Amino acid sequence: MSILRATCVGSLRLPSLPSPIGKGVNTYMWDFDEEDTPSTKLTAEESNKESTTFTFPREGYDFTMDPDYFFSHNQKAGGTTLRNWWKSVCAELKAKGKVESNDCAFIAEGSSITEEDTQTLFGLESTNIVAMINLREPVSRTQSLFNNWGAGKVIDGRMRPTIDEFIAGETPTRPRVVSDQKVIDHNHTSRCGNTPDTGGLNHGCPMCACFDNMYVKSLAGTNPRIRGGENWEETTMDDFNVAKQRLDKFNAVIITEWLDRPEMAEYISKHVLQLDQTIPFKHDNRAGGEYTYFTPQQWADLAERNKFDSMLYAYAKKLVLKRMKDAGFSMLGATA
Repeated sequence: MSILRATCVGSLRLPSLPSPIGKGVNTYMWDFDEEDTPSTKLTAEESNKESTTFTFPREGYDFTMDPDYFFSHNQKAGGTTLRNWWKSVCAELKAKGKVESNDCAFIAEGSSITEEDTQTLFGLESTNIVAMINLREPVSRTQSLFNNWGAGKVIDGRMRPTIDEFIAGETPTRPRVVSDQKVIDHNHTSRCGNTPDTGGLNHGCPMCACFDNMYVKSLAGTNPRIRGGENWEETTMDDFNVAKQRLDKFNAVIITEWLDRPEMAEYISKHVLQLDQTIPFKHDNRAGGEYTYFTPQQWADLAERNKFDSMLYAYAKKLVLKRMKDAGFSMLGATA
């Protein structure tokens, strides 16, 4: 049994969509905007570093070693809560002699799952026991992502682009004056990496800056219509169908908005992982400071751009409820 772990460190059409979340109003018990407010104490050197760095605990790591437990961590969707949950799960498995380490799960953040990776995870020769993936309502996830980037805020003397600039993908062309300093910052456009089918889980974080149908692109992994390495812009029904088929292969599909439901933790712990006890999802929220909410127009713009992700999210909710029902579990009031 291989004990593997990878850590990412650093800084979406349906007939109806949820209404924008107003300030101070949540559609679920927990606020999953983890690390939404960037630190204002970054040094100039830290600010100029690449925002995403991958570290692997083993030199010469190769994903083909085949993980026994795998978590596809979609950013800004309760991922920190789930990372910590996996630590508790691994500790329980270690205590029972089933694994050798408290880091028993391979975690891929902002990943692309190519055909090769699909075979590694789910093929006939795979030793994978549990593969987990998390999905949050796509526009809510994007709102959280923009806050994490510091949209419209001054951080370490630099003005970050506004939400409208993020949505438009515009890079500021004029210096901005903050106090008596002339500053300008680069822009985060929606950069969705097209990963060659030689493997995506071991190639950085191609979806870390993606907010256009990120779920579908991450699960489809490779866009055969463009060259590897190019930015993946358009999404098609073919992409959606590939993503849907691969989502079906995950035996632990987590809906972020249901993490507060004890039935979800019980189902995943006892049915999927076959544990003797329920490992609860303990909310980890390191958000702080002022939070910026989308206007109705901004929400509508992002909803249109993420119609395929909204379709996949709706399908994922139906999938989870059906699986729970088939296993003898239910969540009163939960709807797809």
